[in-house]
Parts: sequence; C-alpha cells; structure tokens
Amino acid sequence: MKILILTFGSTGDVLPYIALGKGLAEKGHDVVICTNSRFENFVVKYAMRYAYISDDITQLIESESGRRMIEGLNGAVGFLKAMCSMIGRIGAIQTNIINDSWMAVKTNEPDVIVFSPKSYQARHFAEKIGCKAIAAPLFPQHVPTATRPSLGFPRLGSYKGYNLYTYKIVRGISQLIAGSQIKKWRISHDLSPAFSGIDICHDIAGNNIPVINGYSKALIPPPEDYPENVHTCGFWFLQQASGWIPPANLVEFLTQGPAPVYFGFGSMASVRSKRITAIIVEAVKRCGCRAILATGWGGLSPESLPNYMCQISYAPHDWLFPRVSAVVHHGGAGTTAAGLKAGRPTLICPIFADQPLWGEIVFQLGAGVAPIPQNKLNVLKLSIAINELLHDHRIKMKALEIAEQLNCEDGIDNAISVIESVMTKSD
Repeated sequence: MKILILTFGSTGDVLPYIALGKGLAEKGHDVVICTNSRFENFVVKYAMRYAYISDDITQLIESESGRRMIEGLNGAVGFLKAMCSMIGRIGAIQTNIINDSWMAVKTNEPDVIVFSPKSYQARHFAEKIGCKAIAAPLFPQHVPTATRPSLGFPRLGSYKGYNLYTYKIVRGISQLIAGSQIKKWRISHDLSPAFSGIDICHDIAGNNIPVINGYSKALIPPPEDYPENVHTCGFWFLQQASGWIPPANLVEFLTQGPAPVYFGFGSMASVRSKRITAIIVEAVKRCGCRAILATGWGGLSPESLPNYMCQISYAPHDWLFPRVSAVVHHGGAGTTAAGLKAGRPTLICPIFADQPLWGEIVFQLGAGVAPIPQNKLNVLKLSIAINELLHDHRIKMKALEIAEQLNCEDGIDNAISVIESVMTKSD
C-alpha cells in the first residue's frame, strides 16, 4: 500500500508522524512523509522517502514577530486576534504549503493520505485523485463532542449546546483564515468551489472520514458521543535512544549526584526567555536540587550556570527522562507523553494551543502539580511546584501508575490496524 503522510510544524508536530510512518514501513508499506525540509534527515534515517514542504512556517514562529504572536494566543479570542494580525504572511505561507503538498500527492499517487489537522487540504487532494484520506490528530480539538468545549473556550459545566457550538466557531475562524485558498485551489483543479469549510472529519459529500487519534485513552477517554469512525489509538512514540551517544558532560553530570529535574520548553521560543531562565536558576537554588536545562529551540538563554545545573541543547526524551527525577516543560503532546511514559512527576508551563489542556489533564490525574502559564511564572510559584514534585509521594506513585498504562499501550500498532482496515474495506 502506498501511503503519504502530510504534516508540518515544530518537532512535536512532526516526530509522532515519523514514528507512525516508520511503523507502517516496517509492516511492508511504501511510505512517503511530506513535511518541513528541516526534518528530511529524520525521515530518511528511518528508511522512508521524503517529500518537500517549505520551512517558512517554522521560521516565522522562530522570528521575533512570530514569538510575539505566540505570546498573544490566549484562548479563542487571542487566537483570532493574533491570526488576523499576521494573516497576510500566514496566507502566503499557507499557499506555498498547499502547493508543496499537492506536488507530493501528484508525484507519489498514494492509495491513502494520512494527514495532521494542519494539513486540512489533504481531503481535497484525496477527492481530486480518488484516494482515501485519514485524519490523524495529536490532541482532541477537531472532533466535536457535547462533553467539553473546543480548546480555548471556558468550561461551563454540562451545557451540551454550548460545547458543540464552540467547535462551529473554531471551524468558522479557520474558514475565514484559509477558506479562500482552498476555494481557489479547487476551482483551479476543476472541482466544485462549494465545500464544507475546513472540516477534517468529513469529505465533501458529508460522509465521515476515518480519524485516528494519536493520544492515549488513559489520559483522555473517548467521549460516548464520538462516532464509530473515530479511533483513539494511543501515543506514537519515536524511539531515539538506541544508538544515540550522549555528550560526555551530560553523562558526567548525571553520575555526580541525585537525579536532576529536567527543564525544557521545546520550540516554544518565548519573548521572555531570559526572564524565565533566571527564574529557573533561582528556583533550583532555593530548592537545593540539581537540574538539567535544555535550551533547544525554546529560547532559554543562560549566561552561566552553577555546578548543580547542566545545560544541553538536545537529548532524546526516551533516553533522558528515565534518568531525571521530574520534568518541567511547555506541555506539547509529545513531551507530555514522554514524561508520563517515563513515570516522572510533571509541571507544565503552557503558552497556547493544546498545552493548557495537557497541563490540566496531568494535574487532574494526580501525576503532577497545577500548571503555571509561562506569563505567570515566578520564583516562588516555581519553587513550591518543584518541591511538591520531588517530595509528594502520591504524585510519584500516580505518575508510575500512568507510566505502566502507557507502556502497555501500542499506539502505533493500533493506528496501523485502523489504516489497514480502512484500505481493506475499500478494496
């Protein structure tokens, strides 16, 4: 079976799909991953073929204006304001992404397109070439449910009508931002200009599209009103520890004392990075613990660190997290899952999107402390949270309990079973 996987964005937006693609390739399928150019080596490393998407979107996020845009993404209203402020630049980038993705589809002629919600254009491509499309979200945002509102909206109890209406609002916003580009593409490719918005869950005729959720039922149980075409499979972990050689200074630091606390904010480059770095250094000092500070793309910028802290640019989570005592991070789905899979008590300091959701879920499950948004982080709050992570026995036990559940779950194999079943039924 020829499978094309469409995704783009930061590391957390891409690596789970590389993990899924790797699993499909190991089952004998012909897999192409179409994603940002910066991930080409990752794709090739795991014996899959690569198709190009411009890296403009990640460069925008990493720019000063992009960082400030991210800082303003507070709830649905903040999201709308930020998008409108940059709609010209985002529109041009989206047009390039659509064109790059379509070139990959034409060139590879897949039997099925597996796509992240950001690659919403995939269902239109599938309609044009007559192949199957399967949506693959990494968090619960795109399938409407009466049990909870869409991300960014306040919870108002069990108001089912309100909850469902929030998803219509989000689709309406998405339509305003991207609808005209898709309409132009459809007209230029001899398809009807009428279509049902930026809706990843249905085809143009309104029929359900298969959905494979790349997150765990242990963290987010499927609501009873999810339709039969929606499958919650489990997280898609890319195992990178095998063959990775850690730097000597990291190995030495880990062997010199008690397990440290991990701090890292992934690709969430904050305009407050220097302030946040100073807060972390002071809070670690007050708590009397050791710490690893992962700078990565996250903009953390220490000028110097005391000897009880170690700075790294990167380490695979599946190698590092089992060696630390607790994890503090931005709350991306992949980092959250990796920390819990390692059984580590967690503090999430979110900025936007699904990050507040994961912070609240970890706290409600008892595997961590209450999330602290990055714009509200200070030394006192962080010190209290670190001490609780390190010394609350209930949190430690709950984190280990969740780890056991996640380690018994094979999200990749579950997703592959759904994909193969969909294709078998279509033959």
